[in-house]
Amino acid sequence: MTRSTSSGGFRRFSRSCRRHDVDVIAHILIWNLYDSKASLEELREQLPLLPEGDRWISNASHERLGLITFGDDVPDLGEIPLLIGKEPEVAEEFDVE
Repeated sequence: MTRSTSSGGFRRFSRSCRRHDVDVIAHILIWNLYDSKASLEELREQLPLLPEGDRWISNASHERLGLITFGDDVPDLGEIPLLIGKEPEVAEEFDVE
């Protein structure tokens, strides 16, 4: 599971909280944009590049933007959280089987 920090970023739980045989962690972040400061189109223009294998995801009909990322840490999201104006509604961490 991911926790929000006071700076608006994300940090991971310590490895001691995880199973010892897990090598890869997946983070999934999802924002609802219906009350966002920016539209999905405006956000798409500002999406930062991600490490190989990570992906931005969206659902225009439900006004949602998300991120699927792999590894111990969530990559730098640039200005996206500030442009949206809030923390993601979903911020989950999963063991990749």
